[in-house]
Amino acid sequence: MPYPREATQADVAYVASNLRKADEIEMRRAYGTADIVEQFVTGHHAATMSVAGCSDDGTPFAVFGVTPSAVPLVGYPWMLGTPDIVKNTKTFLVRCPEFVAKMHDHYPVLLNFVDQDNKLAIRWLKWLGFKFSAPFDLRGHPFLPFYRTKD
Repeated sequence: MPYPREATQADVAYVASNLRKADEIEMRRAYGTADIVEQFVTGHHAATMSVAGCSDDGTPFAVFGVTPSAVPLVGYPWMLGTPDIVKNTKTFLVRCPEFVAKMHDHYPVLLNFVDQDNKLAIRWLKWLGFKFSAPFDLRGHPFLPFYRTKD
């Protein structure tokens, strides 16, 4: 059965090197030609919380977490996955609210943005209770701001 655990740098490197196509496109659109692995590792090191979703054999299919913002009490949630995330969707989804609650233990407000074309990520965020604002343009691509406040 898939399980979560604290993410390691090796998990981050594995997921970054085996991204779902939609996540790779989103990273390139958001950060330009920057090295995706480097961007992801930097985010992981800055994270207040970083969790790997792992298959039965321990291979990570997603890494997610929250990074502090410059604004007190606001955190930036994020997640990147491999194509194997779809094989583990049900088990993964059941555990996600628990981790969003842990993010809210640190930050009453969670906000970030998602590529408007990343439909799986948008469905996941909606399922978790995130709200969306009007899209904005970043490097010529529409991104949707999303946010959630602690209940």
